[in-house]
Parts: sequence; structure tokens; C-alpha cells
Amino acid sequence: MIDKNDLDGVKDFLYYKDVKDDIYAYANGELELAKADTTRFGYYDDHFKWLRSEVTGFSGIPNMGKSAFVTFLSALKMYHDNWKVAIYSPESNPPEFFYANYLHSLSSKHIFLLKKKPSVEYLKQYEKILENQLFLCNPEKMPTFKGIMERFQKAYEYHGCDMFIIDPFNCLEREWEHSNRDDRYVGDFIDHYKDFAIRNNVVATVVMHPKGSVRLVKNSVDYEMPSAYDLAGGAMWYNKLDNLVFVHRPHMISDPEDVTVTIRHSKIKKKQVVGKGGDATIEYYFTRGRYGYMGFEPTFTDVEGLDIPQPVSANVDFDNKQRQANDIDNEIPF
Repeated sequence: MIDKNDLDGVKDFLYYKDVKDDIYAYANGELELAKADTTRFGYYDDHFKWLRSEVTGFSGIPNMGKSAFVTFLSALKMYHDNWKVAIYSPESNPPEFFYANYLHSLSSKHIFLLKKKPSVEYLKQYEKILENQLFLCNPEKMPTFKGIMERFQKAYEYHGCDMFIIDPFNCLEREWEHSNRDDRYVGDFIDHYKDFAIRNNVVATVVMHPKGSVRLVKNSVDYEMPSAYDLAGGAMWYNKLDNLVFVHRPHMISDPEDVTVTIRHSKIKKKQVVGKGGDATIEYYFTRGRYGYMGFEPTFTDVEGLDIPQPVSANVDFDNKQRQANDIDNEIPF
């Protein structure tokens, strides 16, 4: 038997003595854990924030707004924090429709929705953001996830992107070795995406469609919110993603005018840093392409060098309005 005094420990094991100096440094305030980035969406930060090197998945029933929510959140970071965003989004074709969706969140106006079109002069105020901070990956053939990682790596090296989005995951070509194993395919994809995010210190995001049919709420025409087990690959998404988020409109079928949206954070891996998770109840303003709470939305103003006229409802102090509502309701609004 080995004399324990002859060794510092067992191979490939770490001991408290190896990290205690760092523990003391954290306790003394000399070191800090990695900080998550605000979403710029008021109290929503209580539930979720962006943490570089993590992979976050967004899902939900088709047409419930999962892509719109990711567009909105990424537009906030582009606008307020100058984030650069690279996206593979084949379902957003043609490309002008893709860029129009981002223009919708940024300006509150969609060129394909309004009878009275916004002026070219109005739209030009956003050109700097759209040209320098938003990059659409649009290959001729559907790539594999390894092919997308190669393209994303080049985008990172050339543009210095902060966030990468795959929307949807279902539009990636499978390699032959994954043809019959959803769980293995999903697991390998997340492993590669996670390695990419860690290596480049970026935010990685993926949007997934559920598989098969959706379930109705009992005695209702509305749908139940799906879970990880409704996704192809099932539990592997829950096991390997850092964060898993579902976007759901609980009354969309019974009352299409109802703006209520439930954002369910089924998994938040680092709650101490990223947020507490749970359900956030917010609202979606379809004609404006934005999300908010009690009729108020985050501001898209006060960015240096960008003088953009906004409707009155967009210029309110979003956080203060939420706090006023909190005082009335005696509860956190998200």
C-alpha cells in the first residue's frame, strides 16, 4: 500500500488545499466570479442574463414567438452594448425579411406590416447597426453543425462577434453517424457548440422546434407548454445545455389579441450568476416587434450618435415603471 506521506494526492484529483487561496481571495473581494451581462430588459434580469461561454436553448410551439424573443433580446444588446451578432437562420429567407425583422425590433416599424411605410430617411438611421453588428450566415447548401462551427469561427475571427445564434437547430444536415440516434446527435452538437463558446468567450444560442404533435390544455383549445422531452433528443437538451428556455403564449388560440407571454426557464445552470430561473410573465406587442410589461417596453433611445424618434410609450423609464407596478402589486412583476 502506498504511504500517503509519499504523495501529495491521487493522480487527477484536486483537493481543497489546491483552491483555498482562491476561495479566500473571493471572500476578501480580491477575485470575482464571471459576471453575466444584463439583457437590458428590466427585471427580466432576475430570471436570466447572458453569460459568455454558455450555450442557451430557446424552444416553444411554432408561431409562439421563440425566434421573435431571441431577435428582440439580441437587438437590445446590439443597440445598447454594441454587441455583434452572427446568425444562421435559413427559415428567415429571403435575407431582406431577416433584416426587416431586426429593423422591426429596433425601430418598432416593419416594412411588410404597415400600409403607411416608414420613410427611407427613418430607416437609414439604423444602417450603422445593421451593417456593422448583424451578420447572416447564408450558405448555398444546408450545412452540418461542424460546418456551421467552422463558419462561426471565421465570423468570430473576422468580425469579433459577441453572440452566435442557430435558428433553428432542425435545419442542420446530419452526418451519417448520427442518422439513427437523436440523443447522440444532440449531445455531440452541444459539446461542439460549448467548446466553441468557451474557446472564444462568446454567447452561444440555439432555437429548437418541438417534435411531433402538441397537447391541448384540458377542456380548452389552447396548447400546453412543451418541455425538454418534447424535443428530438429529449433529455439530452436538458442534460447538456447550460440554460433551457421555453416561450409560450398560453391564450394565443382562444384569444389571438391576448399579449400574454410566459417565458419558462426550465434550466439555469449557474443560478448565482445567470438568474433564478422560473417563469416570467411578459407581453408581446406584435405590431411593434417588442416585448414588455404592463404596456411598457425597454427603451431603444439615448444611444450616442443615434438620434431616432420614438413613440411616447417607448421613451418611458422602463425600470421605474416596473418598480411602481411592483409597489402596487407587492410582487416582482417578472
